[in-house]
Amino acid sequence: MHSSIETSSSLLSIRGFSIIEVTIVITVLTVLVGLGLATVANYQVQARDSERAADLEIIAQNLERQYKTQSVAIGPTYPASSTSASALAALINDSDATIAPGQSSNSIVIATTTGDQTPTISQYMYQPLNVDDSLCTATPCVRYKLFYRSEVSNAVISKDSMRQQ
Repeated sequence: MHSSIETSSSLLSIRGFSIIEVTIVITVLTVLVGLGLATVANYQVQARDSERAADLEIIAQNLERQYKTQSVAIGPTYPASSTSASALAALINDSDATIAPGQSSNSIVIATTTGDQTPTISQYMYQPLNVDDSLCTATPCVRYKLFYRSEVSNAVISKDSMRQQ
């Protein structure tokens, strides 16, 4: 009997963590998890911007292919602004390239004005141009610009056509 009294008194003398120690551990873990989540979120934003840039390259390559194969009576042409967004998307061989990250359908918008454009992060903008940089409303269109908005910097990124007649 004497030994069981000693055992139970030694169990009673074991000390747990204080509330301050537990609070410090929880705070440190919260900070570390927060930093990890912020890093992952930043990588995701950068990946979406990389996807946007790659999509624009694919769209541009297909527009250049279209220019070489599609001719009107007076020469090769890019699609005009009168082309519907769905018809323009149909010209692109890679339908995934016409869908911006996080979207579920065609993200190409046809510009209705000249100059710099202001797409959202969920849009790709196509701006066909004439020789004098006016908006090309009827073929032949001799150049174009493509635009997207960077999610990282919120800047509008543009890409010019290969041909700058």
